[in-house]
Amino acid sequence: GGSRARGQVVSAAAMHSSAERALAAGPLHLAQSPAELAHVRRQGIALSWWRRELSPSVASFMAPQSILMPVQRLFRLRHHEAMEPALDAQLDRFLDQRWHGFDAWRQDLLGLLALARSLSRGDELRVRLDSVCSNGCRLFHSDLVALRMITTYRGPGTEWLPASAVDAHAASRLENRHVLDPSAVRRL
Repeated sequence: GGSRARGQVVSAAAMHSSAERALAAGPLHLAQSPAELAHVRRQGIALSWWRRELSPSVASFMAPQSILMPVQRLFRLRHHEAMEPALDAQLDRFLDQRWHGFDAWRQDLLGLLALARSLSRGDELRVRLDSVCSNGCRLFHSDLVALRMITTYRGPGTEWLPASAVDAHAASRLENRHVLDPSAVRRL
């Protein structure tokens, strides 16, 4: 299958992107709990999705008139590193205010980082905090990472295609020519 990020408040997804699974992407797994996102590691599952509710504090922090995020912030978090100090150091670099809801959002991020760390088999997490105001990725693609965890706090969410709607062997990925059925687009 393929995915492209677009930028709603209530989902977290784990996507497995190994070559075999990208070509034979199985059904979407609807997780009932954060722990069930680990189903993405099962044979035939390419996408595991957990629908969650945000606290009112996090939702107000993400309100359009109060959010002052940079376009993109990248950092790495090694597995032996303590999460709280590492995250705080990064947040201090681009957020100079701690307005209403910040502490709740920070706790939500820490929970998601702990979840991502539990799902990851690598030595570190590559974390990207992104504020996307348009179609951030216009092309459907399979990621070149073993596992990607996405959370959308505001907006329509991530779009994806089931494997049956994509020609995984197409020579050109330009202009979405490998998309066989554009009507099959799904949104998280």
